[in-house]
Amino acid sequence: MTLVVAQVNGKNISAVSDTGISHNNGDIFPAHKCKPKICILSENIAVGFSGSPELADTAISKCPTVENYHDVVNYFLEFHIQKENGVDFLIMSQLGNPSITKISGGRKTKGPSNISWIGEKIAFDRFQLYRNSENVPTSVSHFERPLMATANRLEIAGNNQTFKLASTLRYVILDRDVHSVFGHPVVISNVDGGFTYRPYAISLDTKPITAEQQASFPDNIVAELDELREFSFSCYVTKPNSHKQGIAYHYMRGNFTYVYYGDRGKPLNVFKLVKDQNADGFIRIMENEGCTDWTGYLLSMRPPSTEDGYPMDRWIEADKETLIRSGMNLKNNKKSK
Repeated sequence: MTLVVAQVNGKNISAVSDTGISHNNGDIFPAHKCKPKICILSENIAVGFSGSPELADTAISKCPTVENYHDVVNYFLEFHIQKENGVDFLIMSQLGNPSITKISGGRKTKGPSNISWIGEKIAFDRFQLYRNSENVPTSVSHFERPLMATANRLEIAGNNQTFKLASTLRYVILDRDVHSVFGHPVVISNVDGGFTYRPYAISLDTKPITAEQQASFPDNIVAELDELREFSFSCYVTKPNSHKQGIAYHYMRGNFTYVYYGDRGKPLNVFKLVKDQNADGFIRIMENEGCTDWTGYLLSMRPPSTEDGYPMDRWIEADKETLIRSGMNLKNNKKSK
């Protein structure tokens, strides 16, 4: 199982999924057998799936049209029924009035809610719990305060739900009681006028701690705080007009990257693990694979240094409005260009 959640707010549609694939017996597959659960068929239509990844690949790869929403919905509904409900779909469209159609249980449903989902119910229940509560313990570390950055202010403005959905999904992925949702968050939105995969960066701050409190902590807690401040994770994506589409999950301190890519309009089925390369290095390697035009950024809570592998003039002070977080001093937060 998995979790795919999509939401309509006015003209905006946002959707998120994990990348984890698990066997029917609950065994978790390694990263190279996982994949994003959302495919952008065209700038106007995207599809998420839950269930058999093999069936989903077949359905998406053989979809005869990517522009007529009615025909796309009927095609996936017929495929779903023919395969005895072996794979469910969420079909998202910005044609006319933005809408989401859920295909599950042998039928299609549309509305009345502006949010739809497919996958495991316990995962969606936890998603809703995290989304609607500010006081639920949601982190692996008691001291953790996650930060998420985006370069597009429209994605955090007004009613746009893109990164509210993404940050909530991250908590579900971390939840040890939800075994079927894991891997990395996949994020799409039509905020730029058509559906695109969205880049973002995540770093970890700590909850407010006084110097006196920290002085009283045992060594293992001090080490935990240092480890949190070192964490930096970025999602890079290819631009929408690229011949090959890709999503890359880069860990800045470890210099390794998980990359999922494929032909435009098709599932991102090809996996590559790039080791011992910073973000510039993995991009060069992927360009040799024919996967070009990457965009993304890094976020660092500790002051950056030349040891990170980037010229210091590429780092800029993070703008408060681009960090999805609550009331913290941003003086030491840096973001790379």
